[in-house]
Amino acid sequence: MAKSRKITYRQTDGFMKGIFRIRDVVALLLKGLIPEFGDTPVAQIASECLSPHDDSRYIQFSNLDTANDSMFDIVFNARLPGAVSDKECHIVNIEFQNRIHPMLYYIKRGIYYLSKIIVSQKGMLFDNDDYAGLRKVHSIWICPRAPLKYANKVCHVVMGNLPLQGFDNLLPLLQEFFDLLDLKVICLNDDVPPVGNPTLRLLHTLISSNISTPDRERILKDEFSIKPNTEEKTMYDMFHYAQIDGIARGRKEGRVEGRKEGIEIGCQKGIAIGKNDAYQAIAMKMLAMGKSPDEIRALLGMSVKD
Repeated sequence: MAKSRKITYRQTDGFMKGIFRIRDVVALLLKGLIPEFGDTPVAQIASECLSPHDDSRYIQFSNLDTANDSMFDIVFNARLPGAVSDKECHIVNIEFQNRIHPMLYYIKRGIYYLSKIIVSQKGMLFDNDDYAGLRKVHSIWICPRAPLKYANKVCHVVMGNLPLQGFDNLLPLLQEFFDLLDLKVICLNDDVPPVGNPTLRLLHTLISSNISTPDRERILKDEFSIKPNTEEKTMYDMFHYAQIDGIARGRKEGRVEGRKEGIEIGCQKGIAIGKNDAYQAIAMKMLAMGKSPDEIRALLGMSVKD
């Protein structure tokens, strides 16, 4: 593939959405991340729990009203194992974050997305005041460029039990209503392949820029029984190049920002380029590790500007 071709962040998001429309990929994620599907065979999840209920290679996204103030990456209904109606389902939202933000950002934004999907159910999964028809919503945030200290970790946020003094007898009946929102932030890093967790291994294989397309196809086939078709092979190849291109652009931006400010890095890998001074190289690495400019100044005796 020509090295001069540029892939935008929007195109990268498009490749991600394409990869995570593959029925077998989604079935493996549901089995590994959502307990309600954990005891169900992957083949059964793929054939019975995902729409359309036929031999289609890809799942169908839901069309939710976003009120024009946010756009979901992927939202779909997952019919519960053994259910006889599409309304007996959980709603799953998958979001991709190529840029690095503090963990609190993902948690707050994830809760906001969960709330929007909860609200969107009225008129779609239940009508009028029949709030018993509310379905559980899962929001899964995949962060492929997380700092090393968070690599292969999952932040899990759930709705806690509410205090009901004097109504202890109602707790068993209300337990299902305490379990409507489920948020998982999955942190990955190209340089730290996950070990011992098949779900993280699958995600790392799908989106890592350190894995070539042939190796990616081999791992998917041998370890997860996923055999990409021609369209998907092209998509994997394009996505792999997009990731490499994105890192290269991040490094270039990092050099520019390093010359301008001396205290910022342009990409998560924290590549200290463009400066020969040893103290500045150490400072950039410490920034990549999460140290604040004031901490670095105190340790190295440098000015914040340097």
